[in-house]
Amino acid sequence: MSLFDGCPEIVDRHLRITDEWAGIKPRYMSPTSLLQMEEENLPDGRELACDLFGQMMRNWGAAGCPSTSSRQNWRFTKNVKFDDKERGPEVPLERTISRMTGEDWANQIPVDSGLLGKSGKTLDLAGLDGNVLDLVELKVDSNTPLSAAIQVLIYGLTNVFFQVNRDRLLPKGLESKSLDPKQLQLHVLAPVSFYFRFEKKSSWLQAFEKAMCEGVIEFSNQFQCADYPRVVHFGFLGFPTDFSWDQSRHNDETYRSAVKNAFDQRSQYYS
Repeated sequence: MSLFDGCPEIVDRHLRITDEWAGIKPRYMSPTSLLQMEEENLPDGRELACDLFGQMMRNWGAAGCPSTSSRQNWRFTKNVKFDDKERGPEVPLERTISRMTGEDWANQIPVDSGLLGKSGKTLDLAGLDGNVLDLVELKVDSNTPLSAAIQVLIYGLTNVFFQVNRDRLLPKGLESKSLDPKQLQLHVLAPVSFYFRFEKKSSWLQAFEKAMCEGVIEFSNQFQCADYPRVVHFGFLGFPTDFSWDQSRHNDETYRSAVKNAFDQRSQYYS
């Protein structure tokens, strides 16, 4: 069992993806599925967030509401060690950004370590600005904007889950700057080329973004306790149009500075 058991099926259901759709489950992950999306497949953002959060609570409750002995969950630290054997482009980009930003940014943050047996999910990037935590799912060329959006949504809800239940979940005395902010922003960040692959569905993705942004706010407003966190924004961000990630240059200090500048100039992609 994991904290996220049943969540993929919930997403497919809210997107009205049926067994007639091509691909293996969860089908929302497939590029083919995104290209099939129509207006009737837009989810109710509040209901989707509520169902995912409720599933996490049910999974935890079914296991007896255990705590975790891991002191790594939601740590706010930097991991900037590079492995030239790393084949995927996203981890080197993530670590380059973390290396070039200040102490208000962290990367590779475990979100469910040691909880309910199966674990190992990590958030790519997180930024702190006072009482606001920015959670970022970073993409280069893998998966789709839809699957990335669901990923960061689940991570955001996991942060809410840990904050709401922190006294029962965390080792005694553990402090984490990632679990203190009461306003959460959820973002997908990618080069323009990542979004352009699905340009035919740009209108649908823009409508999905709006539905989810409104939905996570409505979800948060249901909490009566003032100490509980609120998700205040959800959106797709893009690097400047002239930016492309060249993994072979991650040791080039001049190029690292260019990556930092591109990161600082990130902006809403669908506007």
